[in-house]
Amino acid sequence: MNMRGLIVLLLLVAVAVLTNYASAAEDRESSSSIRLYDFKEKFPEAVRDGECYLLKLNDCHIVAVSSPYASGQIELIFVNAKKKSAAQKVAQELAAALSSKCRVMPFEGREPWAAIICPTENKNRRYSTSLILYPDGGRSVRFVGWQGKLLRVQVDYSVSNYARKKRRGVIEMLLDVTSSSLSHVEFRIVKGRLDEEDMVDFLDSRFPNSSSYLPMFSSREESELRSKFPGCDLVVYSMSSDFCVANKKGKAYHVGTIDGVSAYLRSKHPTAKFNYPEENMDWPDKRIAQDETSTDSEHSTAMGSSSELTSSSDNSGETTALGKTASSPAGDNTAMRAATAAMESIYNSMGEASRGARLNVDSEIARYIQMLRSL
Repeated sequence: MNMRGLIVLLLLVAVAVLTNYASAAEDRESSSSIRLYDFKEKFPEAVRDGECYLLKLNDCHIVAVSSPYASGQIELIFVNAKKKSAAQKVAQELAAALSSKCRVMPFEGREPWAAIICPTENKNRRYSTSLILYPDGGRSVRFVGWQGKLLRVQVDYSVSNYARKKRRGVIEMLLDVTSSSLSHVEFRIVKGRLDEEDMVDFLDSRFPNSSSYLPMFSSREESELRSKFPGCDLVVYSMSSDFCVANKKGKAYHVGTIDGVSAYLRSKHPTAKFNYPEENMDWPDKRIAQDETSTDSEHSTAMGSSSELTSSSDNSGETTALGKTASSPAGDNTAMRAATAAMESIYNSMGEASRGARLNVDSEIARYIQMLRSL
């Protein structure tokens, strides 16, 4: 196969690659969730901390919380600034850059934080974020503040007893957002007249493996459990569900797996803090613009413009942007013109949002063309 035939083949392969990319991009756009892969592609310098990704944008600290469900997706994002108004502004900009379906919620009081509730295709109750997002997508929760990496959120809860008397209260949960595990979460009744039974009912609505079972223990078992759950009374203990609720001094309810709750109660669990990046990161559109500027020169040199390709293919023996080529059959010229036109059509359909991907494809094609020229 001569040089012209190889180039035509390469262009046709590029058309197929771009068509597949355009289709994939369309699928991602129609998807309501924010894929972890796409998020890391937009912010490649994000620092991982467990299931969280830490960023710094416009002097704001950002915590993006992911869930392993469906190969990973970003479900919650928190933005912190020196002033609450600044946090809300950056949160709005970030939400708009990620999805039109994101929802921004400021923290309660003067806390200089804003939360971004990300859209999810499916709600899954196996991970810690479900305690916030289930069952109404987070609309019933209020974000209160932080204790290091532990997020404080509150939710209103009401229940009616058999006498049809309704009891209302506010339940606060304290959970480690760096972990997707539900092995331990702390709950408190901070307002209202809710009792222990009401708390168990609330937990039953939130935890996928919840249970209200509490067996009778022998004296020996009670002694072992006092050592396993120091300073606590067991409210729920189900080995078959691997689930327990331990109440400490009538205030805090420690909930999760048997070993998870026990390990937390017997440890000192000092308050850990996020180690945010020190330097501001670029917004995705700015980085794409920089990439476009840096690769334009290489792209123009190796491939030439589409108009040069088309016009030079009409004149056999002319020097083109791809190098000097000998005259070739009219079929090759027609194939090249068709391939080039098809590439431009696909490029145009990809739109501005995909220019970064276009540049990557162009650079890859240019690399192969340079290789062909050396043959």
